[in-house]
Amino acid sequence: MGFLAIVLKNLWVLKTGKVLVLGYLLLVIATFIYFYPHVAAILVSTTFNDSYFWLNTWR
Repeated sequence: MGFLAIVLKNLWVLKTGKVLVLGYLLLVIATFIYFYPHVAAILVSTTFNDSYFWLNTWR
């Protein structure tokens, strides 16, 4: 986690680095929102629940 913080800090000072850092943070937030119901065992629709299983062997 410390390495990631250093990399993000070093990217932040670059001109295009802010876009990369903000894009990464948005991706992390979106991934958290997507997987939170599954990890927290919140009841969701069958269709949404099936979207977690990208491969048939994951069932």
